[in-house]
Amino acid sequence: IAPLHGKQRLFVLAGGKSRPTKGGLMVIDPVTGAMIAEHPFRSRIYESVNGSCPVVVGSTVMLTSSYSTGTVGVSISESGKATQTWKARKLGLEFSNAIAVDGNLYMVDGIRDRGGAIVCIEPATGKQLGRTEIDWTETVTLRGEERALDFGLGTGSLLHLGKDQFLCLTDNGHLLRLKCTPTDAKVVDRVSLFHAGETWTPLVLSHG
Repeated sequence: IAPLHGKQRLFVLAGGKSRPTKGGLMVIDPVTGAMIAEHPFRSRIYESVNGSCPVVVGSTVMLTSSYSTGTVGVSISESGKATQTWKARKLGLEFSNAIAVDGNLYMVDGIRDRGGAIVCIEPATGKQLGRTEIDWTETVTLRGEERALDFGLGTGSLLHLGKDQFLCLTDNGHLLRLKCTPTDAKVVDRVSLFHAGETWTPLVLSHG
């Protein structure tokens, strides 16, 4: 739920069919259930994922999906007309959500269990303000043997702590504390929580 033209609206990204492409954004009045606006958005590939929530900044809604679907900005007018204003084909999230901070959108752009980057974009235009690749090598013990393995953010999740501070949970079980500006991201601290290749649950912060 987010404000749009002075009224609270419910924004839903539905799955739908891939051939023909159906599903996408639904903007709903949460009081009456009336449909305010719609915009189609779905991968042509059946084995795709519409798993990332819409993010609203002003009158622009960001929709994203992986599997070469990409990310789009959709402008919603007061009359309910939905217009796609930009598209970034190479930028796409699978399960994690983008985060709006000070009018910009921060997100993790990565491939499962591989390197990834913290990306900041301008929601109204889709312009990429900054991109910081984050990866590292770490010695782990597997079956009693020490090995040096390469790690990255993968399809990680972000959580905003306030100001320029973020937490990032990678899809292989690392927790990173980050300091992010629109043009740069720096790793402040990092810890390995567990080795699990499908760590996709969003972070939650409760009383510190």
